[in-house]
Amino acid sequence: MDITIDTQQVAKGIYLLKVRGAVDTYSFDRLKRAITDCFDNNIYRLAVDISEVDILTSAAVGVLIGASSIAQENKGDIILVRPSPDARKLIDLVGLNKLCGISANTNDALKLLECRPA
Repeated sequence: MDITIDTQQVAKGIYLLKVRGAVDTYSFDRLKRAITDCFDNNIYRLAVDISEVDILTSAAVGVLIGASSIAQENKGDIILVRPSPDARKLIDLVGLNKLCGISANTNDALKLLECRPA
């Protein structure tokens, strides 16, 4: 299965990454590239909508852990939007929920990011 990632600026200094498909051993590098592209443009406040992700593997979680650390070092944050129940179990198991915010919907994620200074 393939993955698609749509990146959209939704406010000054805030981007939304809409991820669809399987983020696995074969495709996690595309997620990493999309996040790195934001960082390369000094964008460190990201909402990552994973509501349409079918598979989220440990490789993908590793990308998100690393990205969360980089975002926080640069006064940013990553909010995960609507992870599936299976993805949420993995997120909680590895402690990613302690590094990234989790939001039930995109609007709430964006409000959280807007409250954080850039």
